[in-house]
Amino acid sequence: MVVFLATVSVMNLSSDEDEEDSAAGPATTTTTTTTTTTTTTTTTTTPTAEDLADRLAETEAEVDELRARGETLTSQRDAAQAENARLNNEIGEADSEKLGLQETARNLQETARNLRADLAELRAAPRGVEKGFYCIRLDVGLSPDWVQVEQDLQTELAELRISSRQAGIVLTSAVAPKPDGTGSFRANRFNEEVIVNSELPIFAGVALLADWNGVPGPGKPNASIRLRLFLMADADHEPLKKDDQPRC
Repeated sequence: MVVFLATVSVMNLSSDEDEEDSAAGPATTTTTTTTTTTTTTTTTTTPTAEDLADRLAETEAEVDELRARGETLTSQRDAAQAENARLNNEIGEADSEKLGLQETARNLQETARNLRADLAELRAAPRGVEKGFYCIRLDVGLSPDWVQVEQDLQTELAELRISSRQAGIVLTSAVAPKPDGTGSFRANRFNEEVIVNSELPIFAGVALLADWNGVPGPGKPNASIRLRLFLMADADHEPLKKDDQPRC
């Protein structure tokens, strides 16, 4: 409800004839107040049951749509995770294969270096050294008893009937799991403990070489020693030929 208030002032003046009487008293003023009232009516519409049912159906449809969208996103996420796991597995396999190939390449490079060294030594061998060689393998173990190892070597030399011969070159190789210098170290240690300090006449004045004999395998126990003995040619023995290169 809005209320408007208006005030109207009316002043009554006497005519000219009455001016003379004005001196007798003041003029008379009349004030009129008018009040106006405005009424505002608000109408509220109550939804029917059908309207509510329609709104409920629309809401449920939206919920179903959102639920279906959520299931679709979940399926896409699961598929992405599965693909990611597959790719990670392939990456792991590729890395393992790469490491294996790198190790094989290193082994081949080491073998090539050893073969070049062997070839250079053979080409530089003094005159009179036989072209073929005798091969002996000794399983000395990781903690060798060098006295026993020397006795085993004497037995092998006796069986080959070369104990009284003179060796010109001995190529000593040791088996080790990796081409990290362990094989060469073991071979040099064998030479120092058994051949250099040996009183066996076959090793007097011999030229010694040491290298790696590859990784352990059938017939090649870890830390075992392979000896290739190139003997000096003499008139009492038939010299070994180039084809006389046994494996051991």
